[in-house]
Amino acid sequence: MSIKYTFISTDGKKCDIVTVSKDLLKNATMDAEVFDDLVMEFRKQNMTISDAYYKAEEIHEQYFGRPRYSDHLSYKVSYSYRHKKT
Repeated sequence: MSIKYTFISTDGKKCDIVTVSKDLLKNATMDAEVFDDLVMEFRKQNMTISDAYYKAEEIHEQYFGRPRYSDHLSYKVSYSYRHKKT
């Protein structure tokens, strides 16, 4: 698996995809929808939602040096809020 970084210039145009150092990513985080997609990819591998969440967190920590959510319950609440039917 690889993560691609696309930067947006000040005029709104996309820049090239680049590789950046881990230090630059220290204060960054994975977009919530991208994290959801990652969890769903693991679910397709017959993982439980809990196992898929922890595997996604493991990858997030590998790239960004910290977890995306404080715990599994926090992720579930956030996911439910984002996908709430109105």
